[in-house]
Amino acid sequence: DICNRGGRGSQWFRTLCVWHYFADYFPLKLLKTHDLDPGNNYLFIVHPHGVLIMSCIGNFVTQSTGFLNLFKGFNIRVVTLDINFWLPIHRDIFLFLEKFIKLLMYYCIYRTYSESSNQVVALVVGGGRESLDAKPNTMNLYLKNRKGFVKIALTTGTSLVPVLTFGENEIYDQIVFPSESRFRRFQEWLLNRYYYTLPVLKSYLPNRHPVITVVGKPISVAKVENPSSQQINELHNKYIDNLRQLFNENKDKYGLNELKLIIN
Repeated sequence: DICNRGGRGSQWFRTLCVWHYFADYFPLKLLKTHDLDPGNNYLFIVHPHGVLIMSCIGNFVTQSTGFLNLFKGFNIRVVTLDINFWLPIHRDIFLFLEKFIKLLMYYCIYRTYSESSNQVVALVVGGGRESLDAKPNTMNLYLKNRKGFVKIALTTGTSLVPVLTFGENEIYDQIVFPSESRFRRFQEWLLNRYYYTLPVLKSYLPNRHPVITVVGKPISVAKVENPSSQQINELHNKYIDNLRQLFNENKDKYGLNELKLIIN
């Protein structure tokens, strides 16, 4: 059950020089737009998923882009799928990184936030569904019907922070199978059964392309023990508005002029 308790983290493992080579390859860069109050806790909502969440690994799982220097005093964990702890060796790597905790949302986040302040939990809400739509020169996010993170923010009184990465979808080219094909149906079955899927890459060597992650302005959230549907929807709409604003403020600097944000 160690994966439910934050792993068996190794600071040495998370700061190995190999992670800096990993970040320099693209290169990856993490940008802070606003300071965080060290007396509060935060839920980072990371977009897009991309094929293999490379920027999330570099920025929030390892220390290759300097998270601890940008956000001094904060402890960060990343939520991931249960299936990532099923395979030996793969499981142990995740546990050593410590930053991955199992996707048992209420348990993990309530436990994390009961420890103290200065806690950050990062969640990539697009998941496997978004990975199948990860194509260069696109920013297609799955967010309209994903409101669980909003309910958690309300019930814990945790500030929401939109995090947007430009270049994540340019890292890999994948083969997109027709919806009626057998393999696409297999991908959809995996997604529906395990919340995980199997993209097919044209090359396993990632493209070298600048990947810029921008951490946006926190949205303060008042604690509500039993939030209503209206309260959840209002905060969800506010979050989407802030995400759009973050995109519009940064797309010309780090993205493409013709890049459009599509929220499904």
